[in-house]
Amino acid sequence: MTNRKDTKCILPWIHMHTWPNGAVYPCCLTPMEHEIGNLNESNLEEIWNAKKLSSIRNKMLNGEEPISCQRCFEQESVGKNSLRLDMNKKFSHLLQLSDTTNSDGTLDYFKLYYWDFRFSNVCNMRCRSCGPQLSTGWYEDTKKLWGSLPLDIPDSNQTFNMWEEIEPFFKDVEAIYFAGGEPLIMEEHYRILDKLDELGKYDVNISYNTNFSQLKYKKTNIVDHWKKFRNVEIGASIDGFGKKAEYIRKGTDWNTIQKNREEVRHKAPSVDFWINFTLSVFNCYHIIEFYNWAIDTDFIKADKFHINLVQFPEHLRLQILPTQMKNDLTFEYETLARKCKALKIDHLAEQFVSIINFMWQEDKSELQKDFKKYTLALDKIRKENFKEVFPELAEIIE
Repeated sequence: MTNRKDTKCILPWIHMHTWPNGAVYPCCLTPMEHEIGNLNESNLEEIWNAKKLSSIRNKMLNGEEPISCQRCFEQESVGKNSLRLDMNKKFSHLLQLSDTTNSDGTLDYFKLYYWDFRFSNVCNMRCRSCGPQLSTGWYEDTKKLWGSLPLDIPDSNQTFNMWEEIEPFFKDVEAIYFAGGEPLIMEEHYRILDKLDELGKYDVNISYNTNFSQLKYKKTNIVDHWKKFRNVEIGASIDGFGKKAEYIRKGTDWNTIQKNREEVRHKAPSVDFWINFTLSVFNCYHIIEFYNWAIDTDFIKADKFHINLVQFPEHLRLQILPTQMKNDLTFEYETLARKCKALKIDHLAEQFVSIINFMWQEDKSELQKDFKKYTLALDKIRKENFKEVFPELAEIIE
């Protein structure tokens, strides 16, 4: 048993992830078809020790890879750091909780130390790698594309009260991750911060995945909240600059993004600001220009750059690219990896190496037709032109 594979992730012992429609998952990377419960049918406490999450715990303790966790293991297989590894490091002081697991995978305690609750899908953008499940901004485009909205978007007749579900956990929470939708325009986000303020829990680690498009909500400037907390991390979902940024994340105004960056820099300098870059076919070349621009202009420090590989939808994976493009990008990414290595930013150098491995891991070039169909259909709806914005990629839709 000493050679048993380490597949354990701390999250099933400290966390559950909820979607706006009531679906509950082990974490935010779990594919949608692998939910472990639904708040329209059960409460969080019932789901905590139900069969699906208990089974995941037992599989991990037995060195198995739960199918719901496939995205982390796929990333690790190409040498990329994963959410699993990040969370195990961040919550290393809680790893011993797995020793308290009962033989059936249940736990005798019910505490949620890490929160990632998606209260709603309210969002002011229509990002190309997103959809209506996590963005109200996508509704009209979805209707034009498919004729109707999918069945798994939030239902106005939902039966659960999310606030009642989470209120008992304020005393134990150590870290809260806000994402969306767009968290900076969500009422519940500000309600949580107000509650933490009331309780004086300024040591809670607050982190964000935000499109960073606006810092004011009603009469509140979020920067005033951030200044009170000891640890605030802003992972700005920015996938490029200028016209490319505005195309990939529809609704972006690049000038506003730059102004917001300056405001945070000057009013809350202790905030840890970094770029959470989503790498897809669209910006596979642009990432090089963008990263160099970001550090040359001091938009970020050189090590404050994190890359998320698009794994779904599959037609946006780098694996669909033609062989020659993969060859070109391999050279460019290797060059950038060496630059990062010279700057002693080993974790970023490793990310670029793992991206190369991922890109070559499979040949999904047959999905180029899906990329072309979907991209041109959205271009028509949005009155945009992919080839004008990304001339370097024009051949894959010709």
